Amino acid sequence: MSKPTSRALQALVTGAALALLAAVTPACDAGAPKTPATAEESKPAARIGERTITIAELDAHIKDSLFEQASEGGDAAKLYELRSEAVEEMIHDALVEAEAKLRGTNSEALLESEAAKAKPVEQADVQAFYDQIKARLGDTKLEAVADQIRMRLEQQRRAEAQQAFIQGLREKASVHVDIEPPRIAVASEGPSRGPASAPVTIVEFSDYQCPFCKRAEPTIDQLLKRYPEQVRIVYRHFPLDGHADARPAAEAAACAEDQGKFWEYHALLFQSSPKLAKENLRELAGKAALDVAAFDACVAEGRHQAKVQSDLEAGREAGVSGTPAFFVNGIPLSGARSLQEFVKLVDAELAKGKPATASN
Repeated sequence: MSKPTSRALQALVTGAALALLAAVTPACDAGAPKTPATAEESKPAARIGERTITIAELDAHIKDSLFEQASEGGDAAKLYELRSEAVEEMIHDALVEAEAKLRGTNSEALLESEAAKAKPVEQADVQAFYDQIKARLGDTKLEAVADQIRMRLEQQRRAEAQQAFIQGLREKASVHVDIEPPRIAVASEGPSRGPASAPVTIVEFSDYQCPFCKRAEPTIDQLLKRYPEQVRIVYRHFPLDGHADARPAAEAAACAEDQGKFWEYHALLFQSSPKLAKENLRELAGKAALDVAAFDACVAEGRHQAKVQSDLEAGREAGVSGTPAFFVNGIPLSGARSLQEFVKLVDAELAKGKPATASN
């Protein structure tokens, strides 16, 4: 399936918004026949055996979210996210409904019967969970929260049992998801980790004062350990206006890059964040074994102001409005995401081969 352009996605969302506006505008209904589906709307979003879910069906399922998204500017990445979440929900519903029909029951009863198979919660499970959180509970004793903990664990296990059942149905069925994520051309210019020949390039826009960027660092480290030859990380600066020390820190990191010590200094910056005042930056230069005099000269003359500004403008052009922001072979992924979310996307890219539109 060919990838729709950002402009085409924008037009589709805008069209959906106009149609919804017409639907809620008071008017006499003459019972006119429905407008035939467009070529885009007729395309498959997903296939489950012989059952096809079209783009039109998918968008009808999320019409309220589509309208809200279109009203806010119709971002292509957000549209894909809405559709992706919705199509998974529709696939699960279809699988459960088909299985329930085979068993002569309904979906609700079937899911309830699967949830009932969840492993019972024992007192040892309650104690173990309490031990994990008791530091945050102060003087609260186990007896005071035992029932709440048990209820939470039971709900979690019931949900996991249902999810495992649905996953089993999916593995037995012939399921294909056809919607494609948007890809945004982002130059992979900047310090990098991982081989230049890696089939998956992740460009990260980040801010040294951002707590979520700091939280994302261990995930990136784990990702590189998991895919030592398949993933390359490229770092680009995106200091936010509300973080007064972020831009000087970015320029200081670029000065460290001049001495071949970017990643050492980068790690120290995040370890020290948010304490990134001028004196902290200089102290970290010493810890990173930099030539401090050369570092001081670089920072004083603002040698890398243009570089940081260039990264910032590139991020804005790509639609970045907050940090951290990642582009996995051009596919946008915002925020401090879990390792599993990155793995799912990386594995999908590796399975299909490096696309021609990925940044190089």
